[in-house]
Amino acid sequence: MPPDTFDPRRFQTTVPYYTRYRLGYPELLIRRVIERTGLTAGDAVMDLGCGPGLLAIPFVAAGMKVMGIDPEPEMLKVAAEAARDAGVTLDLRPGSSFDLPAGIGPFKLVTMGRSFHWMDRGPTLKSSMA
Repeated sequence: MPPDTFDPRRFQTTVPYYTRYRLGYPELLIRRVIERTGLTAGDAVMDLGCGPGLLAIPFVAAGMKVMGIDPEPEMLKVAAEAARDAGVTLDLRPGSSFDLPAGIGPFKLVTMGRSFHWMDRGPTLKSSMA
């Protein structure tokens, strides 16, 4: 998607649907990612396009220090509520692959659940590899 078509509020109306109908990620997947990437407790993880926290919260629960980034304020609000309900601390910030917040990182892992197809893919991959 070219930057000139980016609408940070694109998902404003989808928040209740993501919250209610989007499936979470299996615990086995989280464990395998941790194992294969060599993450250890306290490692920094960014979940870019975190939505309601379906990927970020399990990584926090597994002991990682996670920053969730999403352009939709209502998604961040729902993610904060879900993190509180799960009894974990999640650092949530507004932003997107088009405008990452300043002063973040470094991260040992950057995750993008079901969000990569909405991003400016080339520049996103390039910046996550730096």
